[in-house]
Amino acid sequence: MIFGLFRVSCSGFRVCFALLNPERTRNPKLGTRNRIATMKPFLFFILLLTLTTVSVFGQATQKAGEGVWANYDFVPGNQVLAYHDFQNVYVGNFPDRIQYLAGDMEVVQLADGNNVLRTNNEGRFVVSTGASLPEKFTVEFRVQATDKRSKVMMYSPTEKAPIKSPGSTLAALLDHQGTGLSVGKYEEGPKSLQKLAIETYMKKWVDVRIAVDKTYWKMYVNEKRVANLPQVSFPTSAGLAFYFSVYPYDGGEVYIDDICIAEGGRSMLYDELKAKGFVVTHGILFDVNSASLRPESTPTLLDMARMLKDNRDVKVRIEGHTDNTGRDEINAPLSEKRAQRVMQWLIQNHGIDPSRLKAEGFGATRPMASNETDEGRQSNRRVELHLF
Repeated sequence: MIFGLFRVSCSGFRVCFALLNPERTRNPKLGTRNRIATMKPFLFFILLLTLTTVSVFGQATQKAGEGVWANYDFVPGNQVLAYHDFQNVYVGNFPDRIQYLAGDMEVVQLADGNNVLRTNNEGRFVVSTGASLPEKFTVEFRVQATDKRSKVMMYSPTEKAPIKSPGSTLAALLDHQGTGLSVGKYEEGPKSLQKLAIETYMKKWVDVRIAVDKTYWKMYVNEKRVANLPQVSFPTSAGLAFYFSVYPYDGGEVYIDDICIAEGGRSMLYDELKAKGFVVTHGILFDVNSASLRPESTPTLLDMARMLKDNRDVKVRIEGHTDNTGRDEINAPLSEKRAQRVMQWLIQNHGIDPSRLKAEGFGATRPMASNETDEGRQSNRRVELHLF
């Protein structure tokens, strides 16, 4: 479903994500489950396949820390710089909080009621972060394509639109020539690309996540790391540009949703915890209206377990927080259950002494940012660790 390349989590950049609002997750469409055929003779067989198989680019069935997700190391940034889910944009309009550059783009509503940005030709736009991007940041977004000739790129706003290939600066891309990171034309410059079958992405949502640490870039598509590119430069800019296109004559379309750019990424939890007394993370994700941990939570959970094992004097209170878009009578108890689930995971999977852990849910009562903006609400859906 995707031909594109890239919250950024807000992955992903998202993607995208912490103890989220129970009535809407950061990536609301991620909770979709395959419908099981009602024919009784096949019911057991279908259930067995559903529970034991994983599609390389589809929905993972493993729990956090299992299967291919055990080697997944993306952790989203903890300070949201830009977030767009298009839910408050009128259908048929272009979002006024995104800088339009060129092309034919509009917000459409899908059958499940969610708004996404669509093009049936090509489009270019810039997601602004207000100030220059920090040295360490993450990007998450979801993308879907209906035609294998589609293309999605993320690049520097200082670069002219790379219509046929990446420009002179680094670009992240997903198209029929390769998926990953590239500098310069396909035949020139450093690159980290994989040849992935475009048909694999057709007509399904794909999560794209990018982690940047100074000159080190990594890119992920769903649970797979597709690019690992050290020692590259990227022009200083106050945002990121996106280009996406589709072959227009066969009714092809490209959709993009849940764009998130956040400062930070994977860090040394112990150092931050001792310095500030608490740590904020947006890397622990749950199924919709549930306390079930998603496999994308693996890197953050493993970092927590490692920190607690290496520092046996540390005791932490795990806090769950939401934004204010759901009802308090639902948000508060669900955030409590999710905090409890994280605590149970640490105890059951890594033998952490229960006396060193506490869990508490606060719903929307302790926002870290204003709930009046998309970025603020995304920041407020989080898990925190506090020393006690």
